Amino acid sequence: MHTKSIFTSLSILLLTLVQFALSAQNETFIKVKGFPDKPVHQIVVDAQNDKWLATEIGLLKMQVTSPSTYQSESHWRESAISAVAIDGKQSKCLGTYDNYFLDQVNNKEFIKHSLTDEKGFFVSCLTSDPENNRWIGTMGKGLWFVSTEGEVKQYQMNNSALISNDINAVLADSNQGLWVGTTRGLNKITKGKKWSSPLNLTQVTALAIMPNGILVAGTGEEANSEIWYYENYKHWKMLPLPPALENMRIADMELDQNNVLWIASDIIVALNMNDNSSQIYSSQNGFDSSYAICLAVDKKNNVWVGTEGKGIYLLLREKFETVQQTETIVAANMATLTIDDFLASENADRSWINMAFQLQIQFERGKSNILPEALPEIDKLAELMAKFPNLRIEVAGHTDNVGDADKNIYLSRLRAEAVKSYLLDKKPAIITTNRVQTVGYGGSKPVADNSKEDSRALNRRVEIRFVKLD
Repeated sequence: MHTKSIFTSLSILLLTLVQFALSAQNETFIKVKGFPDKPVHQIVVDAQNDKWLATEIGLLKMQVTSPSTYQSESHWRESAISAVAIDGKQSKCLGTYDNYFLDQVNNKEFIKHSLTDEKGFFVSCLTSDPENNRWIGTMGKGLWFVSTEGEVKQYQMNNSALISNDINAVLADSNQGLWVGTTRGLNKITKGKKWSSPLNLTQVTALAIMPNGILVAGTGEEANSEIWYYENYKHWKMLPLPPALENMRIADMELDQNNVLWIASDIIVALNMNDNSSQIYSSQNGFDSSYAICLAVDKKNNVWVGTEGKGIYLLLREKFETVQQTETIVAANMATLTIDDFLASENADRSWINMAFQLQIQFERGKSNILPEALPEIDKLAELMAKFPNLRIEVAGHTDNVGDADKNIYLSRLRAEAVKSYLLDKKPAIITTNRVQTVGYGGSKPVADNSKEDSRALNRRVEIRFVKLD
């Protein structure tokens, strides 16, 4: 395996920011390297500024853990996720490409809810209204309403004023109104269940909330892209768009903290709502995807873009106390990365720094004695350090949360030291003590649920991180 193949693992998302302090004139999108070239269908931001991604490989959460580290966690892997919404209680609702959606109970477990036994459709979009009811748009079966009490109602062309059973976008506003963007135009449903079609568009592709209104993107009668602003929920006005966007499908849009509207299409467009000026982001400014599916602006005003098949792009605007000319951001989830990936590499390079993987080793219960069957795994680590003699590592011990916390920290440190001692004894001429540093975290950094024994065992582990390349 070549070094580049390591980056295809979801376990490591690595991006390099060549210029960390970006000005308004030279903002550049950076591709999050290592993220699979799979479609990212939607990105939403929760109250903690964590990003939730609906992807072809399930639901992912991206959390900023420090100015230089992003951590990616998988929260649902059983199916591709087509859409995600977060309600007022921060619980998630997920859409799938099957005939069911997933609802989160008490912000914890996901429960499957079948919409119908019929096939031939999928959940294309969803939203939660101010009362936390779910509205689910589909391609092929219209609109579904699922109340917090479990009431289910299906709206189709044959039983309502819905103008199409194929829905691209659905959005609940703060005035108890529901907006439904379909392949044949726009529907609005008021709280009193009154239906209307307030705009003359041949197709609606995206909806967005404004501080004092709604934005509707779609195709006009002349087949050009249009964005309409329902200002103060009183009157409509069409926004001026750059000519480059006129013949492109608008997939998503969101307003940032500077009153700039970000528009996702074949290109990315930033439309200043104050003076109607616009800036286009394409391959010249780092965005070299052929199509953006979705985007989100987080609470630090960073812009995240999900694409059809080129992963994630990021426009970083967050200001940190220490600004460096070059900064590496690593997002690590060590679910699949193994020592064999690195052993098969021809060369070690500085992109490895802060990369991590888990050793498949075991200890005697409650002790730091390494079991004999675990030694071949540590032998591989010794081979890696011999192959790349300029590599320095950190050995981190972890436990579950059973027992006294201080004793767990002590035990985890002893286990890390046991691995170090074995490495030094294995190849004393090559592996010196200054090449291996150790740390014990006890049960403070779990990767699995501690309430169940089968998952708690995953927390009793040793992780290896590359800390320096001399």
